[in-house]
Amino acid sequence: MRKMTCDNCSVRRNSIFRDLSAEELERFSICGLSALYRRRQVVFHEDSPAAGLYIVCSGAVKLYQSDRFGHAHILHVAGPGEVIGELPMEAAETYSVSAEIVADAQLRFLPRD
Repeated sequence: MRKMTCDNCSVRRNSIFRDLSAEELERFSICGLSALYRRRQVVFHEDSPAAGLYIVCSGAVKLYQSDRFGHAHILHVAGPGEVIGELPMEAAETYSVSAEIVADAQLRFLPRD
């Protein structure tokens, strides 16, 4: 899998970032980090500190919660162009779900800062 950049992203036109100008896209690219993930790799765990948002550039990410018996309940499978994670009002709050890669993926992380 090759890493793609925001300026040549094929899913951008179908995402919330479709209306960004070239200048805004450049600023957006600077503030985030892009990484490749393999199938079954966990991106973040439920109850871990909510450090930022993730944008699915390619691949698929399973969002799930675990019950008290340790069984995982799938809530959603996010695809390209979708935003996953949360930014609660309080910096000390945590993610309410876990995220695991179900198909090799590229994600862009936007830190809380």
